[in-house]
This record gives sequence, C-alpha cells and structure tokens, in this order.
Amino acid sequence: MSKIRTTFISGHGGWIICAAFLISLSFVIGLSGKFQFIPEVQFHWSEQRSEVGYVPSYGNIPEKELVMVFIASSTCPFSNHSQLPELIEDTKLNLQRKALDLGLSFSTIGVSIDWVTSDGITHLNKFGNFDEVMTGRKWHGTGANIYLEQIPGINATPQILVLARIPEQSGDNGVTSAKKEMPIYRIAGLLRISNWLEQGLPLPQDALDIFSHIPNEMGQ
Repeated sequence: MSKIRTTFISGHGGWIICAAFLISLSFVIGLSGKFQFIPEVQFHWSEQRSEVGYVPSYGNIPEKELVMVFIASSTCPFSNHSQLPELIEDTKLNLQRKALDLGLSFSTIGVSIDWVTSDGITHLNKFGNFDEVMTGRKWHGTGANIYLEQIPGINATPQILVLARIPEQSGDNGVTSAKKEMPIYRIAGLLRISNWLEQGLPLPQDALDIFSHIPNEMGQ
C-alpha cells in the first residue's frame, strides 16, 4: 500500500512539474513575441482631410474685384525655388484678407510661361489653387501677351501683378462690355516677393480709388 501511494505521489508530482514547466514556457514565448495567444485588436480611424490654403470661391461674378496674377515658368530656376510655393500661398491668403478689408472680392490667376501646356499646368500645381490658369506658347501665349505686353512690365519670372477689376459692366445700349481692369502693383523676383510679404503686402494708398477710374462703357 505504501509503495502504491509513493508511486502515486511521485506521478502526481511529476504532472505538477510538467504543468508548471509548460506555463513558464508559454509565458516566456509570449514575451518573446513569436507567438501571441491573446488576439490583438486594432482600430483604424478614417482620416479626415480638410482642404487648406487658398480656395477659389466659384461664386457669382462680383462687382469689384482685386486680382492677383502669378507669373512663373517651369524652366526658370527662381520659379522652382523650394521656398516659392509657400510664399505664393501666403501671398494669396494675405491679399485675400486685404481685399475683404477693402470691401472687395478676390481671385487669383496663374500664368506659366512654357511652350508645352502640360509642363505649365504641372508647374502651377505646385502653387496651390487658382481661379484661372494660362500656359502654352511661351512668351507668345495669351497670358504673357495680356499681363506683360498689354500691361507693360518686366519679362521676368517669378512675378506678381495685382489688378483692380470690374468684371461685368453694361453700356447705354444694354450690351455687356468686356472686363475692365487696371494694374495696381507689380513686383518681380523671389527676394522682392519675400520682402513684400514680410512688409504686409503694402499697396498704393489710392488702391481703392482706382476703381473709379476704370471705364464704365465699351470703348471708353
């Protein structure tokens, strides 16, 4: 009887030792990360993206408008400077606030002096949103013709031209006239644009009065 009891105790003790060993082994393996006995629950939150920077209004044509024309080129080293996109974005936003303070609407036009239109579009995309874009035919393109020949200025990039515009006007005959706009300010060169921004984008004192000098009828 004592022999059987001793055998039973020895067998029982062996089972306890084996169980303890397995538990210890599981704990060690679990810490090592090779096996995970506890299922891992992961939560993936959907990203909420919000558009930042200048956003075109896409609204009705206003009566009086301050227009920023940005002129650049994909082949110009200064137009490809790493700091320029942020400078132009800040300029758009600050000019927009200035226009609102003057009781004016605001819009932006991007002009890229490039032969190939796809190159010009790709280049302008570096500078955020514009209300309008023009590119193609290099210095012979429509944008270059309007903003560098019809409105005399230096043929250089990058540069910014600020315009006063009255988009919709009607003559005495009721016929809607073309857009009427006059230049308020022009600045060219990366460093000069940066300094202008740091100074708060000052405009001529009579910037608001210039709207009264824009012809109200076709042909004036």
